[in-house]
Amino acid sequence: MSTGTSIPYHLRPNKAVERGLFIQALRRINKFVNISDYRYIGFGGPFMEDFKILHQELRISDMICIEKDENTRIRQKFNKPLSCIDFYERACSSTDFINTHDFDRQSIVWLDFISFNDLNQQLSDVVRLISKLSHGDIFKVTLNAHSPNLGKPEGDDDVMEYRLNRFKELVTEEYESHELNAELMHAKQFPNAVLASLKRAISKGMASAVDLQVVPINAFVYEDGQKMLTAMGIVLHKDQIAEFYEKTSISLWSYYSEGWENIKNISLPALSSRERLLVEQMLPGSNYDEIREMLGFYPAEKEVLAKEQMENFISYYRTFPWFGKFTL
Repeated sequence: MSTGTSIPYHLRPNKAVERGLFIQALRRINKFVNISDYRYIGFGGPFMEDFKILHQELRISDMICIEKDENTRIRQKFNKPLSCIDFYERACSSTDFINTHDFDRQSIVWLDFISFNDLNQQLSDVVRLISKLSHGDIFKVTLNAHSPNLGKPEGDDDVMEYRLNRFKELVTEEYESHELNAELMHAKQFPNAVLASLKRAISKGMASAVDLQVVPINAFVYEDGQKMLTAMGIVLHKDQIAEFYEKTSISLWSYYSEGWENIKNISLPALSSRERLLVEQMLPGSNYDEIREMLGFYPAEKEVLAKEQMENFISYYRTFPWFGKFTL
């Protein structure tokens, strides 16, 4: 099976939907603060896709790219799409950057992690980041939540108990949820275990903040080879939280997740162009059963999966990208 890193970044449809929802969330937050005045900090990847989109859609013109691999850093500079993108003075990890950077202006920080075995260090980065953020700063964290990465026992031992022990080895006790158990090691439940650890990291980062509070915005799980969890929040003065909700109406947004309690799934069907055109002609007014009847088949290996994916498509079709062949 393909891993998240083996699929070209710009050809990950589910991640593209999640990125589009990130833009939607920022547009809502823009009713409370001027997003175009923010500095964006993130991992660019070889093609710098997020940087291009944030500039195009939100006019952000102060950007810093973090990259620890020197070859990728050279490639990023070659593909640099905008003059307003700055590269850190040297190749460095997110840990080094967070520890040395002065967050001296309002920032949007996206820690888009891919690797699974570095989860504990990634959570430590989140702690340090959150401790340095101020009122109005926005953060987004993406973590690998693909439970098969925990492996399986060679003998007849229980797979979920084995994975639970592996997870406890991977994540130190300070990030372990009190509700952690073997049931959470199942593929569908595992993102909840990772999110619980992320919550603990965020709480640890906010421990010394007296007047500030993290307000959760959304939480998604998607899969383009590997299952990934992403959560977004904003740091606010406690006495301005009510004003934030009033001005942004974020709680009325379809993809808002209060307290990150409801992780929304972005897992969309693989449709041919003809199938997709027919389905979109039936939206937004049709449900799965009506679409299934019109198609005459279910577009997946199993109907239960087809139903789940099609219901997601009904929710996200406006941000689902089209991929096509063209000549430059």
